[in-house]
Formats: sequence, C-alpha cells, structure tokens
Amino acid sequence: MKYIIVLGDGMADEPIGNLGGRTPLQAADTPAMDWLAAHGRCGLLKTVPDGYHPGSEIANLSVLGYDLDRGSRLVGSGEYGSRYRVGRDGDAL
Repeated sequence: MKYIIVLGDGMADEPIGNLGGRTPLQAADTPAMDWLAAHGRCGLLKTVPDGYHPGSEIANLSVLGYDLDRGSRLVGSGEYGSRYRVGRDGDAL
C-alpha cells in the first residue's frame, strides 16, 4: 500500500482585511485539498514525543519516521541547504 502524507506545516495565518477578514487559506481556491479531505482519511497524530521541543523540525521528522532517540542531534536548516532545497521559512522542501 502506498501513502501520501500531507503536512499543513506553516499553513496557519492571521486574518487579512483585504480578504474580508479571512486567512489566505480560507480565501484560497483549494480543489485538490478539498478532494483529499473528502476522499482520504483524516485523524489526529501526536507528532512531538514527550521531552522534545514542539517545533516543526521535530514534528516533521517524527512523522516521516526519523528515530529521534537514536540520532545524536538533528540536522539544522544550514545543513539541509547542501542536500535539500530550503524554503523561505527554513523548511526543507
């Protein structure tokens, strides 16, 4: 079985007056995400293990199966740059 994991990391935003008080996500045309929500499975997942800083770097690696207890340290965004494209907010793409 194959899976697609959609992480909405960084999608939260503040309401914008020019968008009628909606967030950019609320104002966006999202037919693909709407289809996935209607036909996929949704659920809750604890993505940050106890004892770890609750940030994107921990949660995203945890979701992807990285063994956080096994590694001596996590890769920083500067190290990602040599192997991955890094987004404007520092997330590896």
